[in-house]
Amino acid sequence: MRKSALPGLLVLVSLGCAPALRMTVEHRDAVGTLVRRSTVSNTDTGPLSFTVGVNDTISATADAEFKNGLTRLWIEADYTCRSQGSGAATIQNGGFLIPSPSGNAIPSNQTPSRFSFTDSIRIVSVCNQQEMRLNLRAGATTVATSAGGPATSWTQSAVIQKP
Repeated sequence: MRKSALPGLLVLVSLGCAPALRMTVEHRDAVGTLVRRSTVSNTDTGPLSFTVGVNDTISATADAEFKNGLTRLWIEADYTCRSQGSGAATIQNGGFLIPSPSGNAIPSNQTPSRFSFTDSIRIVSVCNQQEMRLNLRAGATTVATSAGGPATSWTQSAVIQKP
């Protein structure tokens, strides 16, 4: 009788071969008052949604944990910025990594089992037009283990919109 490879796969998944990952997002208004704080993880099923003003600030904290060590932790941002004047709409798309420019908050030659970092984004520096959609998600990569190569996890997105 032949054994199925499926039970072994289930054991690997249940042992946690991917990092636990969370991203906490804080929305502050133009004078610094906390409007909302929410957390999204790599086990959530849907995105967070925020509505912001042009002078507001978003702070994002990425926090990852993996007992064998982490090699990379970052936040990925992509955006669409749109203005509508008397003529055709102007659309600008872009993206960036946090922290900039490396896209990795973990110092080189280090493999901590837990790591976190926080960065802030002023909405006006991303888009000073009438409409904006900014998607943020955190990513973390582990060291290779005896069970296999490195694994990467992503949080669900935080969707920040300006009307």
